[in-house]
Amino acid sequence: MNPAVAVVGLGKLGGPLAALLAARGNRVFGIDRNSSTVEDLNQDKPRSEPCFATTLKVAREWLTLTTDFAEAIPQTSMALVVVPTPSDSDHPRFSPEHVLSAVERIVEQVTTASLPRFTIDIISTLMPGDCDRAIWPLIERALLKSSCQIDLVYSPEFIALGDVLRGLERPDFLLVGGPSA
Repeated sequence: MNPAVAVVGLGKLGGPLAALLAARGNRVFGIDRNSSTVEDLNQDKPRSEPCFATTLKVAREWLTLTTDFAEAIPQTSMALVVVPTPSDSDHPRFSPEHVLSAVERIVEQVTTASLPRFTIDIISTLMPGDCDRAIWPLIERALLKSSCQIDLVYSPEFIALGDVLRGLERPDFLLVGGPSA
């Protein structure tokens, strides 16, 4: 059996991603801070994405949806971060605020559970340099007091809304970056 993964952020891209991974037989923990999002998905309420409700029903056996990082992260070896990165109102750039918050909560659970090795994959769109400038230093500070190893990968998805499931299954191209990628 494949190791379990977490999908953090169950919005327009994260919800379908979690369902698709689980529908393929992977153990997935979907995490969202918005309890109504988790509740809607747990009740199989359809979203606007075509085939999403069907995929969600197929995924049910392998998918756990929660707001609780402490419940999910210790049972996984990887977290895919798919949270919003709204444009900054003062500058024409994406804000990493939600990504930083998600990564901080993930790292807290990884170090608390003393997971020996963990991978964080940022799928949310970031500005060039944000991983080096903000995200990696946050991880390094937490690892100073821990024996855990955390790998950081950046692999944004370039998918049209309304075609997310097809885009995830047959992407036009992939972009993956990391310190040794």
